[in-house]
Amino acid sequence: MAELRQFMLGLVAGGPTKSGHRTPAVIVTLPMYALDAAEMRANNWIIHQILNTGVHGLLLTHADSPEAIRTFVQSCRYPHAPPAPGLPLDAGLERGAGSESFAAQIWGMSGPEYMRKADPWPLNPKGELMLGLKIEERWALTNAEESARIAGISFAEWGPDGYGFVLAWTSTDPCTGSAWISGWRRWGRGRRRRSHATSIDGGRPQSGARRHAGREDCLSELVQRVQCRRHD
Repeated sequence: MAELRQFMLGLVAGGPTKSGHRTPAVIVTLPMYALDAAEMRANNWIIHQILNTGVHGLLLTHADSPEAIRTFVQSCRYPHAPPAPGLPLDAGLERGAGSESFAAQIWGMSGPEYMRKADPWPLNPKGELMLGLKIEERWALTNAEESARIAGISFAEWGPDGYGFVLAWTSTDPCTGSAWISGWRRWGRGRRRRSHATSIDGGRPQSGARRHAGREDCLSELVQRVQCRRHD
């Protein structure tokens, strides 16, 4: 984590972005799988340590289990944040006291202000933390629609290489190509249903410009084109 802290300090020292924000957005890919809630809970200390460096978001790969994803979202919150329907409230799951000190310095604000803003959007309309999922296995695809609707998830992306690996697909194999395209379309349906997520105040997610430093309201969509060739 020392290297990540130095990286974040370097971004601050480099001065504001061209848009005038303090730093660009930094989203870290987590070194864990979302296989079940127990595994996510056992590894939530990693989530806490990474967020403490002042990054702006996290990407959870192999997002297979909705229960694991709910545990992931709650692990990114503070215990005094407004509760959200469907998220676990287990003791010790959330971030602890003192975790805001360095992160607040990176964000350029006081500790109390950081703790108010470091909450997942759009679950919290005033939150500025972005949490994302990567759908890249058949198990994740099975739960794609439910996972995409979980409160606190800001974005999701398709994992074409990972899903292709599960199918043992190569670019010259026309048989698994159709299954790949079917999976991509299903991911797309789950992504679109994110627009129906609810926030903690019962309202619809904001559609205007995000307040995050140097990032857009909507991350650019991952677009993958597959060309299935027939065997001669």
